[in-house]
Amino acid sequence: MDCEIKVEIPQFADITITVEHSNPEETFSTGREFQRWIKEELPGLEIKEIKFDPYTIKVRCELGSFKNISLIILALRERFLEELKRAKAKSQGPFSNLAKNKFLV
Repeated sequence: MDCEIKVEIPQFADITITVEHSNPEETFSTGREFQRWIKEELPGLEIKEIKFDPYTIKVRCELGSFKNISLIILALRERFLEELKRAKAKSQGPFSNLAKNKFLV
């Protein structure tokens, strides 16, 4: 019996971060700040698109040299949570507006 096995590694990853805001209008500015530090922290990860609505930030990225999507997601989530904690402690910085709100990641 002949069979062919194909393994496909996706070129893109879609990551959605859901933020529960007391003030949904803050998501837009938070998303821009989020995009800025993604570029700093994961320079090999090419951001193709970021979409915002009142409660979500959706990041579409080209994987490039990053092949382990779960590691990327964990890295983004951990960094996001670190920034929130830092912002809460200082009550300033790029995530300070978000740190005042409840959030789900």
